[in-house]
Amino acid sequence: PPLGPARSSDPAARALHDSVHRVGLLPQLLVGDTTALDMSAIGGGRAASSPIETADWADAGTDRMRLVRRAGLFTESANRPRMGGVAADPSAFTEALCGGFRAGYTAISEHRDELLGSDGLLRLFARDEVRVVPRPTWTYTTLLDESTHPDLMRDAAERHQVLSLLRTPLLGVPALPGVEDEEVAELWCGDVPVFGTRPGSTELWSGTGRTVPGQPDGETAGPTGLARVEAKVRAMDTVDRQDQERIIRAAMVSTSPEPPHRSAPGGRSRSAATAPEPEQLLSAARSVGDQLVSLAYRHERRTNWIGLELLGERYWRLTPMAADLAGGYTGPALFLAQLAALTGASRYAEAAREALTPIPGLLDTLHGRADELGALGSGAFAGLGGIAYALTEVGTLLGDREVLDQAGPAVRLSCAASAAEDGYGVRGGAAGGLVSLLAVHRATGR
Repeated sequence: PPLGPARSSDPAARALHDSVHRVGLLPQLLVGDTTALDMSAIGGGRAASSPIETADWADAGTDRMRLVRRAGLFTESANRPRMGGVAADPSAFTEALCGGFRAGYTAISEHRDELLGSDGLLRLFARDEVRVVPRPTWTYTTLLDESTHPDLMRDAAERHQVLSLLRTPLLGVPALPGVEDEEVAELWCGDVPVFGTRPGSTELWSGTGRTVPGQPDGETAGPTGLARVEAKVRAMDTVDRQDQERIIRAAMVSTSPEPPHRSAPGGRSRSAATAPEPEQLLSAARSVGDQLVSLAYRHERRTNWIGLELLGERYWRLTPMAADLAGGYTGPALFLAQLAALTGASRYAEAAREALTPIPGLLDTLHGRADELGALGSGAFAGLGGIAYALTEVGTLLGDREVLDQAGPAVRLSCAASAAEDGYGVRGGAAGGLVSLLAVHRATGR
């Protein structure tokens, strides 16, 4: 079973990792500098170039052989069904997909007693050998490709230094500790590291057959793979099923050529414009606020949502919300704070404060990485200006001095980003930064 990265403090990231999204069936993009490619079982399968260039050999077998970088080619696969000779659009069958998922989920949930317990069917697999994937396989293959550069092959110490990047956070943290030595040893043999275990045990061994040290077995160890599966089956209920279906729908919308929120020609007839009653508007706003609160993921006083991120103005990706105002968690936080100020409902104010919990840490990190501020920009919707504006508004609306104090560092970072950025637009450039800072000035007098 593939294992994810170390547990994130972001509750939305934890929820997405633990969901049906992790198995690779639903649309998932491989993102390059200019293009993206769906690599999933449902949405992938087209013949296309890889959006990421990798190491390759030109003129192999001749005296002009040399290392080059070029995009790999994916040939069309046989996993996509065809209708009338044309590959079917998966997003058109979202309802059927959810219906099948619902039937399968319900069957497991209603018959869980046959699976669980000392005599359950799952116990029959306790001693089977299974593969453990502590980190993405492409990490290993990339290291193998890059570490065969002639400059590194001349010196074992230099090549070992590159392979030892696995011991640093640069390539991510493995899901299981203590595997780095075995990873490096197998890479030195030219192999992709492979690890195995048994569902009923926590013992771990590498492709060389050696047991990985630091993996205790028995009562002192953590839960076995079998125990984690049993716990997941026990936790299956209607609320979780609906949550998983929402993730399926959102993932399928991300690849749809015609998003369902666009109105169809000849749709709803136009009605005469009339001024709505304020109470009607407030009731509608409260309905949206209640949905936001119910859809939020919470963990240790932090709140976030799973949303769709727009990449390069062309691609949508299902992901935990980032910090920007347009598509990130500061947007819902601002809305909920405004709603709390109008209604006095504490649940909206609490969700708004919890959504902004990671902002101080984010600002501290950016303060030490000034070279990246230009790429972030000072814009109102995708840049630091929008974050400064949201902090100011939320702090003022809720009378929260702690939130308001964060606006100062955000403003300073926005000014630094403005000095380094190239764009002049409202969304992510200087115009949006100026508008945001003027709004902060009007609210605070700074």
